[in-house]
Amino acid sequence: MFKGRKGIKSAAQASLAFKSAHRKVNYANGDLYEGEFRSDVGKAHGHGEFKYVAGSKYAGSFVDGKFSGFGTYDYADGSKYEGEWMGGCQSGSGMFRYTSGNVYEGQFWEGKMTGAGVMKYARNGDLYEGQFLDAQMHGDGTFTRQAGRKYQGQYQSNLRDGYGVWQCGNTGDCYEGQWRGDQWEGEGRMSRGTGENYEGNFTSGLFDGMGRYQTIDGSVYLGVHVAGLREGEGTEKMSSGEVYNGSFAQGHRHGKGKCIYANGEQYIGQWRKGWRHGQGRQVSANGDFYEGSFDRNRKDGHGMLVKMSCEAFIEDWKCDVCLKSAIIRHD
Repeated sequence: MFKGRKGIKSAAQASLAFKSAHRKVNYANGDLYEGEFRSDVGKAHGHGEFKYVAGSKYAGSFVDGKFSGFGTYDYADGSKYEGEWMGGCQSGSGMFRYTSGNVYEGQFWEGKMTGAGVMKYARNGDLYEGQFLDAQMHGDGTFTRQAGRKYQGQYQSNLRDGYGVWQCGNTGDCYEGQWRGDQWEGEGRMSRGTGENYEGNFTSGLFDGMGRYQTIDGSVYLGVHVAGLREGEGTEKMSSGEVYNGSFAQGHRHGKGKCIYANGEQYIGQWRKGWRHGQGRQVSANGDFYEGSFDRNRKDGHGMLVKMSCEAFIEDWKCDVCLKSAIIRHD
């Protein structure tokens, strides 16, 4: 017959009574557990405190020797987690305080920030509120910087990716559109507090493809960009009233194009790096026109002048100075 505590008449009853009791367990490596303990399985079960010889400490609920339920874990480096656990991992709602002073409060899954949460950055006061996946900003979220900038939109692996709106309160600058890898990528609209704006396609943060660009003074370019520069066919309407339609290269009028000036004059012909350069026709407001060679906006070389009076002249020019003029027709 089993002989034990008073009132216990059998080994089975003794075993049940002994399953969960307050214990203090010293481990060979120096770790220490104190709290509720199941002797039948040799594991912490219930409320207790586990101190690691390395300096970390957990206080909270245990299930079958694993952190489960609510508990607080103080890390040796000074960081701290307070919240829900499951199967030995941070899972559920919780708060993590970093040694840097940063604080995360929100959802966890299997030891990582996953789900809705808020991250507060101590060094600069920045704040992110939104979705996380595996401890990274991932999904919809809002990042607010104390410097005055704000982004609201989609993230992927800590990078702005998808549709989003970026604003700078200090300057009035704003971008609304597609992002990829933390850069403007795809269709979007950029506007600056100065009045400058662009609407069209972006690649790696630069104007790229078809778009409409308006400068501070109200001039407008509608056409193709490559790597941030006007390239290909486009139309440029200046605030002065001047209108150019034709080819561009490296941001300049280059190739064949037509320009109508505010005073009524026109030039149709070749351009080079923004200059009227090569063969072209210059038409005056009264209808007279000169057709010939140009060099950096100046008549230079051989050409012909035709007047509305039906007079025609063969001329030689140098640096916009007529060196020779001979009439070839007079009606």
